Amino acid sequence: MKRFLLVIFSALSMNAWALGGYGTLSGDDKKVTDNVKTKLEISEDDAFRIYEAFLKSHLNSKNWQYNLYNNESLDSTKVGKSPNKTLMVNFVTDNRYINLTFVKYPAEKQILIQSIETLPRGSQAAIDKYSSLKADTAWSVDSDETEFSAFTKKGSTEKVKILVNSGVGGVQYIDFYTFDLKK
Repeated sequence: MKRFLLVIFSALSMNAWALGGYGTLSGDDKKVTDNVKTKLEISEDDAFRIYEAFLKSHLNSKNWQYNLYNNESLDSTKVGKSPNKTLMVNFVTDNRYINLTFVKYPAEKQILIQSIETLPRGSQAAIDKYSSLKADTAWSVDSDETEFSAFTKKGSTEKVKILVNSGVGGVQYIDFYTFDLKK
């Protein structure tokens, strides 16, 4: 009987671990997700869903560093005391800058999220990206100047900005999301 219970308990434990969730996070992934949970005052389940959708891919980089700014950063202002919670997460990885802005509206049970990824690149990489977007009918041109261009994906909030100047290039991806809180 003891052996049977041990096998059942082990199987249940493995299934719980395989399902994932907030409790399976460790190390830096847990630290960043804990900050999101605490600063936005959201549940573990909602924090884990944000981790999966917006943070995990950036934390999988070989090298990264981040900073946070939130309502507490503005504690001497009216915004600092607002029931709407803000969190800005600024990452730098080995090949890009990522800025994620979260604004929680508790009455609406939603978080608005803006994601900006900036990729410093050589001018040829930026020109190649420009050419592919210009040829892609899913994208419209918002601005097409000598040193920069901006594109919007049709029917979407997704934008791409291209910079080419004196051999230096950059590609910036911008998008805006809504995230429904479950709890």
